[in-house]
Amino acid sequence: MIIIPIYNAEKFEFMFNTVPAVRFELWNKQIEKISMFSDEQETIPDAIAVFEGEVDQNRALEILEELGLNILPLIFEKAYYIYQVADEKHVFMKSSTSFSIFRNKGFSWIWPKQLQNFLDSATTNKKKYDLQLILGTRYEADFRANSVQVKCFLYSLILEMLTEKFIDKIKQSPLSEETLTEMLMLARNELVKKGKMDENLECSEYNLIKQNLMHRLNEKSNKEKIYEFLNSKCHLKVNQKEVGEMISLRGKIVHSGSFNFNKKDLQTYKNLDYVCRIALIISLLDFDENFLRYLTPHKFLGPKFIEGY
Repeated sequence: MIIIPIYNAEKFEFMFNTVPAVRFELWNKQIEKISMFSDEQETIPDAIAVFEGEVDQNRALEILEELGLNILPLIFEKAYYIYQVADEKHVFMKSSTSFSIFRNKGFSWIWPKQLQNFLDSATTNKKKYDLQLILGTRYEADFRANSVQVKCFLYSLILEMLTEKFIDKIKQSPLSEETLTEMLMLARNELVKKGKMDENLECSEYNLIKQNLMHRLNEKSNKEKIYEFLNSKCHLKVNQKEVGEMISLRGKIVHSGSFNFNKKDLQTYKNLDYVCRIALIISLLDFDENFLRYLTPHKFLGPKFIEGY
């Protein structure tokens, strides 16, 4: 049996119903000697992960990192630390898995009574929607990024990745096909008149005008897609002004290279952090409209993004 001691763990017992299943138990001396060498001081873990089935020790660490170190920090606001592999007798392998900034305390975003139901849903939908990279990016932002600017950039990236995954970019053009054709004809005639293209041939300027015209009229903007994702898909209440402020904040960081937050920017950053976390939780719940039954009651010091909170 493979057992992995866990440090900085939350005080809950649960399991990941994977293959093999992984059971989390609070520490109760399940390993006789929690050290690898006789002269080594024992460091008592908070919990253990028990693998119910045959699994290689390296693969066990990988599975636990993929599941526990991505999903759990999102809902507990703290990173676990694992570096040992053991059986019921003793530790037989050591391998540090992270250089993260660990927190001893965090907020539990999911009701304890709903934790197992949430994890069952999250495990399924993480695979269904291929959310591994997005969850990993959230982990990097929360526990490895060393400035609010970097965190802000990564939260924005997560929101864009979720939007691209779940929202169709095509929209109905506000103009008819006849109007578009007429606009392109006017552009062609002007380019011919200026001697920039032959009447019977196309040129790079004309192609650029055509592509931009079709793109802007037939594809949703980044702001439109994020607004639709948060409101229609995630059932949140985020207005277009707030979405625009989140997008603009990222733009300020990208284009300045060095950006100091003012009071308004700091609130926008908090808004972005919050909706990014909630949207990820809702994605793991397969966009359940009744997601509130999973969330721990909390008060966000900012706009009212969740109806009833």
